[in-house]
Amino acid sequence: MPLSGQLPYAQVELRLHDEIRVLGVLDLEIRSLLKPEQPDVPKEFAKHWRPSRLAPQEKTLSHLLRYARLRMGLTFREASAMSRHIVAEMDDEQYFAAPGSLSDYEALDTPPRHIHKAITLCAVYGLQFSTFLKSVGLDSKEAGKYPIPDNLVPRRLWTTSRDASCKTEEAAGSGFLEQLLTRLQPIPFFLRESLPDLSGLKSPSLHDFFWVGGEPNPLHPLLVNGVVVIVNRHRKKPIYSRSKPWWQQPLYMLLRRDGRYVCGCCSAENGTLIIHPQSQNYQRSEHLRDHDDAEIIGQVVMVARRL
Repeated sequence: MPLSGQLPYAQVELRLHDEIRVLGVLDLEIRSLLKPEQPDVPKEFAKHWRPSRLAPQEKTLSHLLRYARLRMGLTFREASAMSRHIVAEMDDEQYFAAPGSLSDYEALDTPPRHIHKAITLCAVYGLQFSTFLKSVGLDSKEAGKYPIPDNLVPRRLWTTSRDASCKTEEAAGSGFLEQLLTRLQPIPFFLRESLPDLSGLKSPSLHDFFWVGGEPNPLHPLLVNGVVVIVNRHRKKPIYSRSKPWWQQPLYMLLRRDGRYVCGCCSAENGTLIIHPQSQNYQRSEHLRDHDDAEIIGQVVMVARRL
């Protein structure tokens, strides 16, 4: 029985492996704070409903695509229109899927000839790429485990000298980045190009990243079990509204004169920075003299935390 402590979902019992399947455990949340949105709960989820049986895992491509499209509640025209968003995002017309092509994939049971169409089908229908490959007779588990060639994924090539390699190993063996990689391995590959979209920064640098994992009693619920945040250093004018809930309040990174950092909601009144705690444990608001006791580094635009 799925349970929710905040959203008004109806409690419906589901039979494991027959009506519901557990895919895995959520261990990391990457949340953009640029445009906080209120959760949208479908009205039918608030009512008790009769569960349907799961579709068999072993399906041909045509059955897989048809089941996924109906599950998303899409017509061929609607799915084709959604592919236009991928075309605009990738700036490549090869990602467009015409309604007739989508119909042919389900009727003829033949996979698309171009990888761009396969990526569009997975993105629009919410399919795992490994599931798509398996439906066309390609098992990703049987694929090789060689690293991607350097000419396909630009990366820094380390020097081959013995002294340089020793220095590299010593530098990578300890420190903050090594601990961060140890805690988060493997880091999602999609983050390589998605950070500008998530943070709103054209070229995020290491100076925009701040570690927030050492605070045992954070000032905001989104910082509980936090790992890192990205800060926009150009947004230094604090905004705080008492009429908005905590998840709509902007977060800011502050630097105290003693060198300590503070992350939380704050406002500015008559040259005074007021920190507004939003934690579950009661904490008093703190008043700091702007530019004397503390200064605002910038606004938090993205947070990553463990679940």
